[in-house]
Amino acid sequence: MPESESMQPNTILRAFSDARGLDPDLSRRSLRALGEPMTLEDWRQLMQIACPGGYNGFDADEVASDIARAAGRAWIACLPAREYSPALYLYGEPAALERIARARTTADEVQMHPDGYDNAGDGRRVPGPCLRLWWD
Repeated sequence: MPESESMQPNTILRAFSDARGLDPDLSRRSLRALGEPMTLEDWRQLMQIACPGGYNGFDADEVASDIARAAGRAWIACLPAREYSPALYLYGEPAALERIARARTTADEVQMHPDGYDNAGDGRRVPGPCLRLWWD
């Protein structure tokens, strides 16, 4: 599967190295990581590589379809994350974020942060408003 330059996958792929069976001694994985902004399609592709076959209740294809359906034509950006389990930060048009927050997703936690989010894995601030999705 080709990776676009905008994906910048290294941080997330390293974080989920245990999910791909590439880190048997758990020396490379990171339980807290935040990637770079990317499109929804790039996020879907990245997470398919990072978590092939899913991760507990998380399935990148299903999540991306749910988000695309709820967002419609609105612009959104995705920041992939690992917070012990998969997490995703979305920012963009506030109305689209509200629709996504109300949509039926498989996420175990759905939180809107109107002013952004400071504790996003590595101390960088996720711009607001943002929507945080997390899967156990």
